Amino acid sequence: MSGGTFTMSNLGMYGIDRCDAVINPPQAVILAVGPATARPVVSTAKSSCAP
Repeated sequence: MSGGTFTMSNLGMYGIDRCDAVINPPQAVILAVGPATARPVVSTAKSSCAP
């Protein structure tokens, strides 16, 4: 796998929640990261927010 690349994208800073990554040769991997958001979580019948 010589000549391959690893691409990281932080699209969360632009308010983008989801995206479709297109891998173009010689790319091997794309890691796209969205925003960190608080979401409700139910744990043992309790409600709380976790990032």
